[in-house]
Amino acid sequence: MITDSVNQVWLDRMSGRRFLQMLEQHETVRGFECQWKRKDGEAIWVSLSSRKVCGKDGGALYVEGFIEDITERKRMQDALRKSEEQFERYFGAVPSPRCWPKSRMRAIGSSMPMRRLNGSLAIGVRK
Repeated sequence: MITDSVNQVWLDRMSGRRFLQMLEQHETVRGFECQWKRKDGEAIWVSLSSRKVCGKDGGALYVEGFIEDITERKRMQDALRKSEEQFERYFGAVPSPRCWPKSRMRAIGSSMPMRRLNGSLAIGVRK
């Protein structure tokens, strides 16, 4: 049984306190992303959307909301970030101006000399 969610559920206690403070201030919190601990101790990413329900006297009665497991999405975002960093390491250092087109008017990357020529430091140049 959960009796103290900040200490039993939240991987980072400060995130739990921050969420509760936001809920206290705004009465509604949507899309708060943080890490929780599963019952077996494994860390998962969740997105929380909650609202504080108050009684006639204005005091908090309870909190209701939704919890969405976003662990897989976070893993995919991390894999994409690592892939982009790897691409930059391998191809961004090419000494001559080069661009790797993906399709018409769209590029997936360019070398540092090419970026200096066109004034862009972005990897993903899109139409």
